[in-house]
Amino acid sequence: MPPIQDKYFETRPGLETFRYLISYTFLTWLAKRAAKREHRLFTEVTSNIDRHILSEGLFEKGVITLLADVIRRSGHRGLWLDIGANIGNHSVALAGLFEKGAAVEPHPVLFKVLTANILRNNLGHVECHNFGLANETAQATLAEPIDNHSIARVKERSQLPPETFGLSSEQFANEYA
Repeated sequence: MPPIQDKYFETRPGLETFRYLISYTFLTWLAKRAAKREHRLFTEVTSNIDRHILSEGLFEKGVITLLADVIRRSGHRGLWLDIGANIGNHSVALAGLFEKGAAVEPHPVLFKVLTANILRNNLGHVECHNFGLANETAQATLAEPIDNHSIARVKERSQLPPETFGLSSEQFANEYA
């Protein structure tokens, strides 16, 4: 049985404490940076997209800048559709350019994060929808890797094998009906 002093502490003295202090300091620094940004998004550090957002503020900043420029030049500002919105990166970044927006995300967990990000950024003119788009009415299974919600595929109908993503079928272990 471990001594009482080791049993009730978050971290044990030594290397574990050092690791904790470094990671806590780094995450605190990232959080302070994120709090100053124009767009604020709930993220998860296991996802490629989310890590990029934590680091840079938005995912695909160059694409968003290009889209914003095209939108401004076109003069079309009525309705924004974000199909496959994920956690709402593009919706949050571009919604201010439109009178109304709609974000569609079939993933049940990401849909909840998308909705939270729309609310957090006070985008009342953006509606969130939790369904997938297809050319038929059907039920399907959305599969994703355990450690990365940036990649998902429709298990029964995907035209791309898991190897396309550098993964095996077994690595797509999180499944949602």
